Amino acid sequence: MSRSNICYYISCWVFTSRIARCYNKEESIIRTISKKKRVFILLIAVLVLTSIYFLMYPKTKMNINKFSEFMLTSSVYYKDMEELDISNIQEHYSGVTVSDVTNAKVFVSTDGTTREFSIIEANSPQSADSIQRAISSYCSELVKKYQSQNAEEYDRTRGYVIRRTRNYVILTISDSTRSGNQLVDTYLDKINYDKRS
Repeated sequence: MSRSNICYYISCWVFTSRIARCYNKEESIIRTISKKKRVFILLIAVLVLTSIYFLMYPKTKMNINKFSEFMLTSSVYYKDMEELDISNIQEHYSGVTVSDVTNAKVFVSTDGTTREFSIIEANSPQSADSIQRAISSYCSELVKKYQSQNAEEYDRTRGYVIRRTRNYVILTISDSTRSGNQLVDTYLDKINYDKRS
């Protein structure tokens, strides 16, 4: 049972026990309240509990614009990043077609490093599989390219992480300690995203 579910059940228990205590201690006051008012109070209580539940319920959708904003405000990606035009995604990630993509954000560094992050929402699980394979090939080629050219960039590219959750494919290339992937975890926790799938 998740922490948010435990909080929800505790809130429900406390709220209902308070209402019951009110009814027991102040029966004379309750008798003076009209039946319509009691129904209205009960309806408000149900609405409050329902909204608390849905606020704590794990999310299965992401807003990729907010994800990108979060990543761009981090110390890893806050400067020298440029967004790629999604219509050219196939040129950047060979094997990813625009027709497989519902929505995407791709940012690459402009300072000569291989720093990069992208979030791609595929239009189906099969498309997400295809996109994940294409990005994996892209990263493998980067690692091979920098293996003999540049030791620092080789370490950076070896630290790439590709994450797949539902129809989202997320790539981070940040540094050898994979701090970009830690940012992704922080964001998913922040929005209470259900990471089980």
